[in-house]
Amino acid sequence: MKIIVTMGRGGTGKTSFVSMMADYFISKGDSPLLLVDLDPDQNLGEMIGVDLEAEGRMTVSELLEDTFIGKGGTTVGVAPSERIEHRIWRDGLYEGKHFDFLALGTKWIEGCYCMPDAALRDALARLSKQYKYVLIDAP
Repeated sequence: MKIIVTMGRGGTGKTSFVSMMADYFISKGDSPLLLVDLDPDQNLGEMIGVDLEAEGRMTVSELLEDTFIGKGGTTVGVAPSERIEHRIWRDGLYEGKHFDFLALGTKWIEGCYCMPDAALRDALARLSKQYKYVLIDAP
């Protein structure tokens, strides 16, 4: 598994690059791919033709809010990290024919992205092992 991350100033083509790399790898038969949108603007889904909401999927930020605020906090006997990781796989991961897709989403609390970043990092550590390439669109 190889990880490719784009990052830098806004408007420099990071999202376009990730989309084109995905097309390239798919055309070569190098799949499965995992595409991850860490940018709060969330443009990667649109570029690759995936609407998470229409597909019944949620961003990591939405899952955190739903799990820990909307559903009343943690569950006894299940560590918060395990609970959110399970939800990321079940409710956040879009699974396509040649690629899967996850999005961090927009910030839903004041301050940093620490909680959504940590949840996604832990899930990706396990999840990414099954892909040939992981392409990450970072801000």
